[in-house]
Amino acid sequence: MTSDDVAFQIAEDFWGHTGTTSSECICTGMPFRDLTRGLHTTVLPFVLIEMRTTHHQYPSRSCGLAAVCTFAVGYILWVCWIHHVTGVWVYPLLEHLSPGVKIIFFAAVTVVINIFYLVGEVLNNYIWDTQKCIEEGKEKPKLD
Repeated sequence: MTSDDVAFQIAEDFWGHTGTTSSECICTGMPFRDLTRGLHTTVLPFVLIEMRTTHHQYPSRSCGLAAVCTFAVGYILWVCWIHHVTGVWVYPLLEHLSPGVKIIFFAAVTVVINIFYLVGEVLNNYIWDTQKCIEEGKEKPKLD
């Protein structure tokens, strides 16, 4: 399986696949792919609004990254446990990957999640430092 095959599989699962459990979501009658698409794409505007309206006090970087890694490993273990119990992968892409590639994939996903955490921390600090300077009537110093 090439990287193009993996990319196509991800796109097909997200945008075209009707779901592995049912073609209709039991709770709403909405097609499963529409529910998945909505849940995964409507979050960003709300995250950006919250970031602009609420200052978040982040823990130390090492504690924050340790917490993110703990969550990621816990989630990966949960996905593997579901496969162990049911024989079905929550994400259909995983059934096409060999065990070694799955380990690399899970490690890469954990790295990406950590990068998202760091981007969020940097954006939060940038937004709120700028806001603080505006309120105090000072110009923000350049980092050049």
